[in-house]
Amino acid sequence: MFGAQLRQAAESAGICMDYLLEDEAVHTTLAFVKTFPNGDRDFSFYREPGADMMLRADELPQEALQSARIFHFGTLSMTHPEVRFATRKAVTLAKEAKALISFDPNLRPPLWHDLEEAREQIAWGLSRCDILKIADNELEFMTGETDYDKGAAALRRRYPNIRLLNVTAGAEGSYSYYGDKRVFVPAFRLGGTIETTGAGGHLLCLRPELCSGKRHRETGRKEAHRNAALCKRGGLPRNDEKGRDPLHAGAGAGPCHLGRSLNCNFHGLRHSTTMADKP
Repeated sequence: MFGAQLRQAAESAGICMDYLLEDEAVHTTLAFVKTFPNGDRDFSFYREPGADMMLRADELPQEALQSARIFHFGTLSMTHPEVRFATRKAVTLAKEAKALISFDPNLRPPLWHDLEEAREQIAWGLSRCDILKIADNELEFMTGETDYDKGAAALRRRYPNIRLLNVTAGAEGSYSYYGDKRVFVPAFRLGGTIETTGAGGHLLCLRPELCSGKRHRETGRKEAHRNAALCKRGGLPRNDEKGRDPLHAGAGAGPCHLGRSLNCNFHGLRHSTTMADKP
């Protein structure tokens, strides 16, 4: 029921669900988020199994992958062998088709039996991506650095394939690194925030040649302001006697993709990868 409700809500918001698969036997994964007064969060999941773990390589839409301009993935679909194999195959197909590869580690420790395995899978993603969005805690997890500049430099030395590196630093703001350029955009504090879960993914997958100086800063400020407004308004709506209230306040603040896309933050309707069409 919950998976069907997510599909309906996404479709009503104009999100393409063409590549979303449903599993008749396995329930949709549910995430429960506790937010502490300082803004830190604690996640727990209703999974094992969850439908998002059931994606198989033979279910991949190969034509869509081979025509994608941008392919986005994370490690939520790499926690178990079969879906990990499917994810790796999808990345390989998109990369062979010359798509830009975008990666968000999205580390959720409760979903892993062994954090060293999580580290290995994140390292694989880092070695394949052109564009990286990584949270401050994930940067520390992979580099041991709490200084963002040092952590970003360590990743860029280790993975020279990363062309554009974005670090989200919670309430502080976000940092972007491209070539010899470093851009910092502070967070907008509008007051009245409902929920920020999912907001870190609302970063534009800008073409690297556009990410320079003033233009990048202005774009970043506009997106940060828009994201802050989403966190005040809430995300996916539901209809009840009180009107349209947030089903999950952070869900609508998830990744922004170009062209036909599937938001990989929707747990459990099987398909957990994101694609954007070539023109």
